[in-house]
Amino acid sequence: MKFSVQTAVLPELTRAEVVEKLSAHGYDGVEWRVHDDYHIPPKDLMSRAKEIKRLVDDHGLEVSCLMGYAPITDITQQRWFGEACAIMHCPRYRHSRPFPPTSTTPVARTNSVVGPLYRIYDPVGLLGDAGAGSWARRRP
Repeated sequence: MKFSVQTAVLPELTRAEVVEKLSAHGYDGVEWRVHDDYHIPPKDLMSRAKEIKRLVDDHGLEVSCLMGYAPITDITQQRWFGEACAIMHCPRYRHSRPFPPTSTTPVARTNSVVGPLYRIYDPVGLLGDAGAGSWARRRP
């Protein structure tokens, strides 16, 4: 079993401080909160993906999840997350739910919203449950 920390609990630390602290305490990975108020603003995700991967690697950690909660209807952001997962060798990504968990939204509407995500994530090896709001990397 591997242990990681979701960075939403460490908002006061820089990215470098996060990985230093997690590495020093024996964690295996980091779940990056991608948000303007946290460690990786969504607009910087692609330009910083290689840098973040190096930072994590240099501290003996893995990127265990990107947690951006980007609207699934924002195809541009969804593409950024898929590509960033591939660059960081990140096995998981969490986006926003298409509809509230208690929604009685017809299946056809749900499929029309999440269908494009499969076309984005399949080429980078992510599988998932768009209705649940998460994707995981295929096992080799």
